[in-house]
Amino acid sequence: MGDAGDVDGGIALLQEALDCATSSLGANRPESLAAKGDMAAVLFELGLEEEASSLEREAFEGARTYFGEDSFGNLCSGLESGAELRTAWRNGFREKDLRR
Repeated sequence: MGDAGDVDGGIALLQEALDCATSSLGANRPESLAAKGDMAAVLFELGLEEEASSLEREAFEGARTYFGEDSFGNLCSGLESGAELRTAWRNGFREKDLRR
């Protein structure tokens, strides 16, 4: 693996992407929530569970706000983890996909 500077630089880039998405699109937009989830995943990998859990929780609460409680529940019932939720957003998942 790379040195600590690589990890620190990577975290800084993820934070910049998160800040940019949040400020330009809004905190509860799917892109911002996915960026928050990405940051959480990296922090989990680095053993920073408390900070990662907080970010992951924020991402899920933001998704619940964005999609609405009923729609969010339908989406989450078919997913195993936050990573799958982020993948669904990246693959073009939209709110209309929740409607039956």
